[in-house]
Formats: sequence, C-alpha cells, structure tokens
Amino acid sequence: MLKDIIEFYRVKNWIKIVGLAVIGVTINYTNLNTSALAILQSVFLLSFLFAYHDLNDYKVERKKYPIGKLVEKSQHKKVIILIILPLILSLVVLLINFSLRYMFFYIIFLILAIGYSAPKIRLGDVPFVDVATVVSIFLLIFIQSYFYVNIQPNEKFYFFVAWIILFYIPLEILHQLSHYKKELNSMVLFLKKKNSVKILRYPIILTVLVGIVIYLQSQTLQYYSLIMIMFAIIRFAMIRKVGKNVNFEKYRHGMGGLFEGLSYIVLNLIG
Repeated sequence: MLKDIIEFYRVKNWIKIVGLAVIGVTINYTNLNTSALAILQSVFLLSFLFAYHDLNDYKVERKKYPIGKLVEKSQHKKVIILIILPLILSLVVLLINFSLRYMFFYIIFLILAIGYSAPKIRLGDVPFVDVATVVSIFLLIFIQSYFYVNIQPNEKFYFFVAWIILFYIPLEILHQLSHYKKELNSMVLFLKKKNSVKILRYPIILTVLVGIVIYLQSQTLQYYSLIMIMFAIIRFAMIRKVGKNVNFEKYRHGMGGLFEGLSYIVLNLIG
C-alpha cells in the first residue's frame, strides 16, 4: 500500500524539495508543532502538483506514469480521489494556522501548479515562461513554509529567495536538456541545445557575485553567504564539464543534491 502511494505521487522525484520547507521554518526559531505542519503542507502540495501534472502529461503525451495505468484500467474515480485528497488535506493545514499572507502565496502556488500542465494553458510549453514557472513553484514551497510560521520577512528570508532563484534556473535548464525533444516546445528548444549549455554557467557566476556582495554588506548573513559561494564554486566546476552529448540527468541530480541535501543541514548549524 505504502509503496503504491509513493509510486503514484512520485515521491522520489520531489522528496528533496521538501528541504526548502525545512529551511523556511528553521531559519528563525519557531514552534515545533507549527513547523511540522508547514513541512507537512509542502508534502501535500507537492503530491497534488505531481499527480495533477502526471494526469495531464498522460492526456497530452500518453506518458505511462502510474496514474496513466489507472486511467487505462478505467479507474477514473480512484484517480480523481487520489489527486484531490492531498489538496483537501492542504486546505485543512491552511485553516489550522490561517493568515491572509499565507493564503495569498498558497493561491499563487495552485495557479502556477495547475497552469503549468493544464491542457488548455500549458505554461510548461511556453519558452522562458516554463523555466520561470518551475522556479517560482519551488520558491513558493520555501515562501509558504516561512510565512506559515513567521509574520514578517527578514534578511534571511530575502537571502534565500535570491539564492533559490539563482540555484533552480540552471537546474531546470538541465532538466529540459535531459528531456530534449524537438516536438516539445521549451526554452531549450527555442535557444537550441548548444546555447542552452553555454548559459548554464551565468546564474552560477551571478550567485558567486551576489554572495560576495552580501558577505561584505551584511554581518548577519556572512555565514550563509560563504556557504552560498562555496556551493556555487563547486557547481561551476561541475558545469564546466557539461557538453552537448553528456548525461544531463546525471548532472541535474548531482548539482541538485548539493543544495537539496547537504545544505539543509549545513545552513542551519548557525543562524
């Protein structure tokens, strides 16, 4: 049963992203129970996001995710229930610790999550908008978690907003490169594969420059900015080896792990 649920919601594909919610609730001291709810909320929203996305991918491209197999078996009611259930649970969590600010970002998340793959909208098929939408969705996982347990933004909040944006832009480009198909409209197809590989380094270089400026301007964020710079340098060393014919999926998961794994621990040792 548990294995079926994990496969249906493709938990292995997004579990590391929950770390953004962990950072959102731990960069400031807060209540443990409320923090747990905020993290659980990210689990519900990501479950809904991937299930809804898989259903639309099946309709448009006939991708054989677990959800597609259920549709082929005419288990339509089961599919609808499994997609709607995490959304309902996320609404319950929203009401437990309700705030207008949090609800605003919650609604924006749902609009982007639905718009990204909905057949008549398909933001994921619009060059540049596709990357911006994915990065915004990941960023909102952090923002929602932060405002679930905090009232006002602070220096650390703005720091992580900037870092998450700069981090996920090249990661999403790598994702598109790993699924490069001429019949799929995307930013990578628009720019061509060669040019897309070239621009991978620019957000990483900008990350280093931003990190240096923050280190010089803010004593509070010096520790965080050093981690930011260190990870960016490692990622730049990795990305220099990327060519047109490499395994982009391997690089995407390797570079993602630097932030979505180790940094969740390192970034909260001090703060």
